[in-house]
Amino acid sequence: MKKLLSFILLLSISNMFGFGQNLGVCPSKIKAGQEKEYQNLDKYLNKNITSNTKASIWNSTMSSASGWVASYGTGSTINIPWTWIHDTSAAAPLFDDYVHSSLYMNSTTCTTGLFYIDANTPSFANPPLYGTYNSMLTTSASINTTGYNAVAIKFYQLYYSYNADTTIVEVSSDSLNWHSILANPSITGGSANTRAYGWKIFNISAWAANKPQVWIRFRFAAPEYSGGSQVYGGGYGWMIDDVELFEPANNLIQVDRTTLYDAYTQIPAGLGRPMYYDADVLNLGALSQTHLKLHGIELTTNSQTSSSDTTLLSGSNLVDWSIDNYFFTPPSTLGTYKVAAFISSDSIPYLLAQDTFDIKVVCDTCKYSRDNNTYTSSRWAGVTGNQSDPYTAASRYQVNQDRMVYGVNFVVGNLTKPGSKVKAVLYKYFAATATRTIVAQSANYYIISSEIPTTSPLANPPSISLPFASGGYTMQKDSMYWVGIQVFGGTDTVTIATDNTGIPQYEQTSLYFDPTANTWYIWGSGNVPAMMIRTVFDPKIVGINEINNSINLFSCMPNPANNTTQISYELKNNEKVSILITDITGRTVKTLNQGTQTKGNYSVEVDLANLSSGTYFYTVKTTTAKATEKLIVVKQ
Repeated sequence: MKKLLSFILLLSISNMFGFGQNLGVCPSKIKAGQEKEYQNLDKYLNKNITSNTKASIWNSTMSSASGWVASYGTGSTINIPWTWIHDTSAAAPLFDDYVHSSLYMNSTTCTTGLFYIDANTPSFANPPLYGTYNSMLTTSASINTTGYNAVAIKFYQLYYSYNADTTIVEVSSDSLNWHSILANPSITGGSANTRAYGWKIFNISAWAANKPQVWIRFRFAAPEYSGGSQVYGGGYGWMIDDVELFEPANNLIQVDRTTLYDAYTQIPAGLGRPMYYDADVLNLGALSQTHLKLHGIELTTNSQTSSSDTTLLSGSNLVDWSIDNYFFTPPSTLGTYKVAAFISSDSIPYLLAQDTFDIKVVCDTCKYSRDNNTYTSSRWAGVTGNQSDPYTAASRYQVNQDRMVYGVNFVVGNLTKPGSKVKAVLYKYFAATATRTIVAQSANYYIISSEIPTTSPLANPPSISLPFASGGYTMQKDSMYWVGIQVFGGTDTVTIATDNTGIPQYEQTSLYFDPTANTWYIWGSGNVPAMMIRTVFDPKIVGINEINNSINLFSCMPNPANNTTQISYELKNNEKVSILITDITGRTVKTLNQGTQTKGNYSVEVDLANLSSGTYFYTVKTTTAKATEKLIVVKQ
């Protein structure tokens, strides 16, 4: 099964937003923090310059296959052609399964025809087709743009990426020499399992303006990709419809993506990271934009920062364009804070880049989280046959000052199976070498039914707190940490709960480790909900599940068991010992008091005759520690 993006690409661009956010926004959406930035706003919005198009030069609704030619470029070893279909429902089943064409290909004329390339099906062929893709779709006749000093191209797409595939728009004035434009620069080069759909617009004036002949070509390319024991073409697929060349308006700025960094909803006093934006901005208009700036603003406190001025030429773009400073640091008070971003230039006083959204911040607590404590959905828990896949889900955290952390609090989804084993793990990440090291972890823990939400959405769902076995660990200021929950798979099933924030977090926020591939992956781009995995700075968490480093508890024999089983353990100190048998609800069904025992190894036979078939847990408990393992009872 094709996997998510390897962690190597974690630092790639994230959070794509829709095109065409051009003016037309009520100015009351943003409070005027500096009046001079807004004094001409109403007058500007009333001007008739919000249209993207001065004149249409040429268009193709792709209602038939005529007008386009499919071919293959140099190096293509898997010759999968661009194919014309009458609507998205005619796509190959595997393409639809992975790309979900029926859900996202909503071009105006998609029911009358479009072109697509299915790069996914060959890897499922019998035998699979291995190799590289370089498949092209070209206009069969030239297009005359004489008299148009500015030219842009617009088309509707559905693209589902996988590893190193690339989507390219190419322009030529002689059909021999081509200029290439990355169609999806934010996710090209390996943002696996990332879907992009909607309108795409590019200014191609430098190569297509005032030309007697212009050809347009779409190209889907992917190298041969090796995944485990398989080698196949590294791509999923691309759909194209409603292609148009047009003369753009003079002032047309497109915000391709905005990203908010370090958005948290629950912040211990003094630990909150200040927030800032960056963005990808394209000048699609006929004129250059001068004194262009990106602004980040928090409306409740009217905290605002702007980037330095820049000039953006027609057809140019800015990638990862950041405001110069952090624009908002959450205060140490309970509150709801409204965050937004916008663009301005001499010609465009106001362009909404990221609409306002609320961050409900809870302060003066010992819990650090990105979620809003409302269980809405869940994430992960892949299943292979009758077995669940092992994995580790993690959220990224940083602190503003050195602080001792004592454990992890998390919420599971309602598909979680009682009795599943989990462990809390804290990683420190080293950016210079792109490596990570476990610096703290909890003992194994078995989830009981009362810790699993029974419905969603659910505010204040039951949660699980796991202390680190070594006690506290000092998280260092400005270092990066991944706070994770390890799931062991097999007959266990665990899903990690997510909330309903939709905060535009960047991709490094949510991570996933696949032990079978020994690789970290990221959650795909978009306004992803936060996983409900929290860092706990309260030392009282140690009292919830006592540290067990003075007990070694071994697997009981037999397990599964019928009427009896042997529980073996090692004491590292002289302790008063009891053995508890509990069911999946947490109810104690048997207690064996062993009295005071000296340090050493012990084995106790436990009578299970009165227990029915099911999942149980056995716990060896002393006055200072306890350790728990799972027991399966199967009656003959």
